[in-house]
Amino acid sequence: MTENTNTPILIPQTETVTAPKVSRRNMTSYWGVSLRRDPLDIPQVKQILSENPNLIINKGFHVTLLYVGKKINDNEAVFLPYDTKECQVEISGFGYSDDALALKVNQVICDDVVLPFFGEEGKKMHVTVALKTGIKPVDSVKTLHDTNKDRIVDFPENIVLKGWMKRFLY
Repeated sequence: MTENTNTPILIPQTETVTAPKVSRRNMTSYWGVSLRRDPLDIPQVKQILSENPNLIINKGFHVTLLYVGKKINDNEAVFLPYDTKECQVEISGFGYSDDALALKVNQVICDDVVLPFFGEEGKKMHVTVALKTGIKPVDSVKTLHDTNKDRIVDFPENIVLKGWMKRFLY
């Protein structure tokens, strides 16, 4: 006899529903904003990429607002109302090295609300644009640290890129 792995949940005065079986396919990896290819349209970024052929452009661009991993994280509730909604990502500059190029994110706005960033202490909101082979995307943020000052470019005015809030799954 096969054991039922779904546990019924009773909802008062309505109906009985079955909780979905939790699997790796429907677990949240992170919440963020998925961007179009717009970062490649920024002239200064184009120039640096053309001067550094060892940097390979990412296939997709996003800014992570909350890394969840394989844990329960109550902060996910903050982003639920904005899931799939269009957001504006304000870019204030970029940093680059021989290993990576990352955009510096000033803030993310969705429905006129500035969304919070739940990064680890010392991390900065960023968009990884390009990496040298063998470099992890998470390490692109190092291009925005003070130790890389001479390779950080600040824009005179923020550039606004558009994207959509998304729950990224494993």
